[in-house]
Amino acid sequence: MTPEYVNILRNTCQEKIIESKFHEEHSGPEHDKIWTVIVFINNIEVGRGTGKTRQSAKAEAAKLALEANGWI
Repeated sequence: MTPEYVNILRNTCQEKIIESKFHEEHSGPEHDKIWTVIVFINNIEVGRGTGKTRQSAKAEAAKLALEANGWI
């Protein structure tokens, strides 16, 4: 999963003057964390990603948000 989805989402939201936020949380032991990142656009959840790294979870969430809005 490429982190470029995060940049594409941020740029698209900025162009459309839409508010986007990422909420990050993790679970599991320090040596084996599972990250969950949720994307909100205009305070509505539009994407949720999970992964072994914050970056991969954020990219997955951004990709799902882009797809949900028909932007990719």
